[in-house]
Amino acid sequence: MEMEGCSTQIGRKAEQLRLLDEEILSLEQRITALEMEIEKLYERHHVSKERAEFMQECDAVP
Repeated sequence: MEMEGCSTQIGRKAEQLRLLDEEILSLEQRITALEMEIEKLYERHHVSKERAEFMQECDAVP
């Protein structure tokens, strides 16, 4: 009886893990898509990433 309960818990946890793995994969794909979008914006505005970061740093100086 106790083994059945453990087996059920393991099954539930395995399913939770599978769902989390799917969510991680989905988020990683979204991150990749956003990074590509950002790169396209840099290219469109002829600004390198390094230059954009430098400008952000300058804006942050009081």
